[in-house]
Parts: sequence; structure tokens; C-alpha cells
Amino acid sequence: MDYVRETSADLGDHLKGPDDCRGYEVLDPLGQRVGRADKLFVNGDGGPEYVRVRIGFVRQRSVLIPVESAEVDTERRTIMLG
Repeated sequence: MDYVRETSADLGDHLKGPDDCRGYEVLDPLGQRVGRADKLFVNGDGGPEYVRVRIGFVRQRSVLIPVESAEVDTERRTIMLG
């Protein structure tokens, strides 16, 4: 799977609210699937801090991943972790 950087931007440029990223596919820096985004947590200034990601198929778990260097692709609905 190729990741097109021309359509991506800083996470904070497109996702502001806690549910804005719900359903986005979360990818590691190599483009491999980590899971699906469920909720965005912001800091006191309103900037993105963490994203809650659901991982697993049968036994779903949630993990919080810091997103200080993540990029978002709104067309593909993906978040690329940095």
C-alpha cells in the first residue's frame, strides 16, 4: 500500500474535535495497519495529543498513541504515525 503525502497534513490542521477521526485507519511509519481510530484527545491548547485506537478483530482492545508527529489523509481517511 502506497501512502501519498501530497494529500496529507498535520493532524491538528484537519482534526479538532474528539470524534473527527472516528473510523480513520491508523498506520505505522512503514504504512502497516495498526487499527482504527476511535477518539482524539486534545491538550489544554486544543492541539491533538493522543488518539485512541481499537486493535484486534475478535478481542478488540484500545490503546492510546501519542500523535505529535502524525499526518492525516482525509481523502483516504488514514492517520500516519511519525
